[in-house]
Amino acid sequence: MKVKQKSLLVILTILMVITIVMLDKMGLKKAIEACENNEGLAEVKEGILSWNVSCEEK
Repeated sequence: MKVKQKSLLVILTILMVITIVMLDKMGLKKAIEACENNEGLAEVKEGILSWNVSCEEK
């Protein structure tokens, strides 16, 4: 019984990590698209656990 609980916990943890990474990438893509839609040039600075998008006029 405990082995099943541990396996389920590991699977749920992996799914949560994948979901967080995908949401982060989607947010980055939306920030870049918003900048480019306003005729700007997006500059991305990526950190270890974060990213920053600055939007400059062309």
